Amino acid sequence: MAERVCVELVDDLDGAPAQSTVQFALDGVNYEIDLSDRNASHLREVFRPYVERARTVTQRNDRTVKKDRVARNKRRADQREATQRIREVAERGRAHQRAVREAEEEARRAELAAAAEASAQELALSQPAPAQEAPAQPAADPTRPTVSLPQFSSATG
Repeated sequence: MAERVCVELVDDLDGAPAQSTVQFALDGVNYEIDLSDRNASHLREVFRPYVERARTVTQRNDRTVKKDRVARNKRRADQREATQRIREVAERGRAHQRAVREAEEEARRAELAAAAEASAQELALSQPAPAQEAPAQPAADPTRPTVSLPQFSSATG
């Protein structure tokens, strides 16, 4: 069984037979209207001064817009991930620097303690033994250096 479908264009303004479908857009809305040749040329004449001074805009299809949006979102996510990785590496570097600095400070403290102990021992060896009459002095604290001051006589000789 065969079927034949005939589409007849009717002018949307006056109901006469239409020869073309005219497409136009205004305020971001796309329109199309079926018009006879006479009404189509009249519409074009009305739009002519506006079209002559207007800029043409290339339309992008929705698929391209969606691809661009997906690509932009992926790029942003990649940038956020890269930024996070950079921050993690920087934090590891700062933690390493802190550990090195603490180890150096601990080594300096140990070195100073050893130097103080050696200085105290040297000082103890270089002093003459106290006389029997002198009262016994308390034992020196090994962590604190002992200081001995020279004795001066005010007598002139």
